[in-house]
Amino acid sequence: MENGNFVFEWNEDKAEINLQKYNVSFYEAAAVFDDPFAVVADDKEHSINEQRFFIIGYSNNNRLITLSYTERSKKIRIISARLANKFERNLYEN
Repeated sequence: MENGNFVFEWNEDKAEINLQKYNVSFYEAAAVFDDPFAVVADDKEHSINEQRFFIIGYSNNNRLITLSYTERSKKIRIISARLANKFERNLYEN
């Protein structure tokens, strides 16, 4: 999937599980990369086999989402996405 300057990929089975578990589709979640105020940071806790990041931003449905991803071959591979929790909302807003 392409979104502006970004090319996204993900595992379709994982995307369906994510949608069922968190009610957030990877299509919606990819829109957080368009949020000019998005917060991006290293996800050191989950960067064991590969470098991972998280981004907190608003989707095109005006929901604040936390998305976990990695970069592979100039593509953004989405790992998981869910609504931001209170701590993450605070990071975004401050």
